[in-house]
Amino acid sequence: MGSGRASRGDGAIAQVMTERVWLARYVAWGLAAAGGAEWLLGRTISRLTAAPPLEGPARTVVETLGWTGIALLSPSFVLGVALFLICLHEASTRARVVGQQRVAGVALVTYLFVYGVFTLAYSLLTILSRRPVETWLVVTFNLLSLIAIWWLAGWFSFRRSGSLAARLAVVLVALAYTGWTYYVVREAMPYLVFGSAGFGLRMRDAGELAAVLTPFALFAAIAVPGGQWRKLSRWWLPVSLAAIFAIGNVVDMLADQGFMGVFASWSLGLTLYLPWPLYATSLALFVYSILVCFSGQDGKAPFANRNVGLGLLLLLYAGYYLQLTYQHMLAILSLMLLTGIGQPLERTVADPEPDARRLDRAAGGAAEVGKAGGREAGGAVVARRR
Repeated sequence: MGSGRASRGDGAIAQVMTERVWLARYVAWGLAAAGGAEWLLGRTISRLTAAPPLEGPARTVVETLGWTGIALLSPSFVLGVALFLICLHEASTRARVVGQQRVAGVALVTYLFVYGVFTLAYSLLTILSRRPVETWLVVTFNLLSLIAIWWLAGWFSFRRSGSLAARLAVVLVALAYTGWTYYVVREAMPYLVFGSAGFGLRMRDAGELAAVLTPFALFAAIAVPGGQWRKLSRWWLPVSLAAIFAIGNVVDMLADQGFMGVFASWSLGLTLYLPWPLYATSLALFVYSILVCFSGQDGKAPFANRNVGLGLLLLLYAGYYLQLTYQHMLAILSLMLLTGIGQPLERTVADPEPDARRLDRAAGGAAEVGKAGGREAGGAVVARRR
């Protein structure tokens, strides 16, 4: 009888777990699709309107695509919040059960929850308020985002669960956003931070350098182990994109134009102050790392999983200039996926919740058996006395 109840309980838990896993996957792929369309149409293709020769029907088509991308901003943000909550719930479950790093995990999850609540309140305020948001509130939100980024990066680095290259990549992402946040705070409230306006620009450029170097560390963590970089058939897309970027820069220099700078600024938040071959190489390595993460071949590094691939896509959508609340959310989500806090596409760490519940039920079942045995023994004694 007890075993029947336990089996039914296991079946119910398995069904709930399956539904939760599929919900996480649907939301993750929905964000990847909607966010990608928003980034491509709203922040990349729409910049073609900056080209003076583009007039007539062609300009109308580009403007329509751009407005379509802008219309996808709100649905993408809703999907981002949903994925954030799903990843946070799973992370809280693991943090409660895993014993060795329970305090650190619970503290991180608690802060992320507080950050999520503040982000939602801040978003509603910016939407409903008829006046510009107060400067101190903008600065506070940027600083809270930076704390979340560094907390995730530090948690991943000190746990030593990833390779040295993986930890370096995550730290480079945090350094990049540190440069951007300093620049924002320096422009908004110059009396809060040290340094002149020129130093703020140098910090922004230093952050861009860290962002450009990040794909090199990612490539070392994802494509180098197992010889994944030797797959020549996988190189055609990264090399093609890098060649298009290089040709665009050469044409800009010959024509004395700045179209590539406009594209890079709006789509990625980069100023292209470094030599363009460095950007081209970084682009190729970044795209190749994503392809390795989503490939189904064996022999890959543990870090080269689909969750990390989704995290890299969200990092691309977020860009370097975190100007919108939506971009902040994407950056935090990206770090959650890169560090293993969120695992919506595949479980790289076993979920301990079902095992914990089974242990609780087993203990409860043992107690019930003990009580039943005690009652039977008591009945036998009474019968003998009679």
